[in-house]
Amino acid sequence: MARMRNMGLVCSVEGCERTARTKGVCEGHYQQLSAGRPFAPLQNRGGVRVGPCGVEGCPRPLRTSGLCHAHYQAHRKGKELKPLPPEGLTWDQRYWARVDKENGPIPDLAKYGDIGRCWAWCGNRSRLGYGRINTLQNGRQKFVWAHRYAWEQTHGPIGDGLELRHVCDTPFCVNPAHLTPGSHAQNMRGMRDRGRQVFQAHPERAKRGADNHNAKFTEEGVRELRERYARGTSICSLAREFGVGTSTMSRLIQRKTWKHVA
Repeated sequence: MARMRNMGLVCSVEGCERTARTKGVCEGHYQQLSAGRPFAPLQNRGGVRVGPCGVEGCPRPLRTSGLCHAHYQAHRKGKELKPLPPEGLTWDQRYWARVDKENGPIPDLAKYGDIGRCWAWCGNRSRLGYGRINTLQNGRQKFVWAHRYAWEQTHGPIGDGLELRHVCDTPFCVNPAHLTPGSHAQNMRGMRDRGRQVFQAHPERAKRGADNHNAKFTEEGVRELRERYARGTSICSLAREFGVGTSTMSRLIQRKTWKHVA
């Protein structure tokens, strides 16, 4: 049968032999059009992938919708399609290829002093903004925080039971000069002193006391419990009466929980 591109029976994208479905293009090219991406060659019906990824500068083979597997996954998650590090690099080279040392934020001079520019992690980040990577150790994938990897490459292993604190308060920063080791208590104390706890930085998001959906008491009830304990009622009796564990009641009485109630 003669080719009839002008009549709309064949996809109007040059080089594509598929049947036109919508707006004069085939289904695969219509998906690219809907996503606002430039037209790119599609996978052959026989399963042979032709051409490079549709993202400029990416040499990886096509997998789905004109993209390589990595860029297709990023597109599904609504992320910006950025060039990926070339294949064949060592693990260390792949890591540092995701670090931007030139365009990271500069911490406020008055608040943090002259500590230099942050090194921004451009790879995967957690919900709280911390960079993270997967390494292959003993044939199994292992999750690693990006800033811990940068510290260990510069200063060696972190001591047991220690955490790394960002003195710049920028979670995605991997500049070793902006990291300092310390205990979990020191890390939490520093976060509190700099006003970075949730109820300090975002009071509207903090649900404390009776506003928390897991709360078993009210502020007035907590005051009454503490008064009854001061008058001689045992923690075990109070815990049994209100149907909670003795450790829960003990922490409430000792003000380890419900600290905001006087």
